[in-house]
Order: sequence, then C-alpha cells, then structure tokens
Amino acid sequence: MERLPWRGRLASEPVRVRQRRSKQRQQPCRIVQIYQEAVPEITQLNRELSAATVALVAEALWQKNDAEGAIRQLSQAESSAPGSLYVYQVSERVRSSIAEALVLKASTVARNDTRKAD
Repeated sequence: MERLPWRGRLASEPVRVRQRRSKQRQQPCRIVQIYQEAVPEITQLNRELSAATVALVAEALWQKNDAEGAIRQLSQAESSAPGSLYVYQVSERVRSSIAEALVLKASTVARNDTRKAD
C-alpha cells in the first residue's frame, strides 16, 4: 500500500474511514456543547482550559527566550481565569525563571563593568 506523503495516510484508506475519524475527533466538543446548558460550570471550565493553554504557550515562549511575549501571554491567561490554580502555578514558575535570568544578566553586566573600571 502506498502512503500519501502529504497526509501520512494509506492511499487505499476509504474516504468514509477518514470522515469517521474526523467526526470522532469533533465529538467531545459536541458533547460539551450539549451539556453546557445543563451544567453551567462547563463555561468556566472551558475558560480555565483556554487560559491554561495560553499559560503553556507563555512557557514555550520563555523557553525560546522571548520574555516579553511570555509575560504578555501570562497576563492574558491570568486575566482570563483569575482563580485558576494551574494558571497561577505556571505563571509563578515562568515569572520566577524570567526574574532569575534578569538578575543573572544584571550581575554579569555589573561584573563586566567593574572589570573594565580596573
């Protein structure tokens, strides 16, 4: 069987199978929508989940040394779900790491300036 290079699927895989898989991936979203009216907390949980995703994006930005982007994303996540413990923990971890890097950078610059003065 031949693999389609751009899709990673078997060329002989029936279209119906691919469509069924697509519907299965969309099913959890539909279930959430159905129960959202009956369980009002689902809206808050979705908001927290989105905020957690944004916080993880911030962490990834910081790992790429983009402190400004990370702080911007953290601020967005914190404002979206102010009571989320997970967002708070990710935020504390990232902000702490950024602060440590800035202190290290400042101390390195100060040491270099002192050496130049001697």
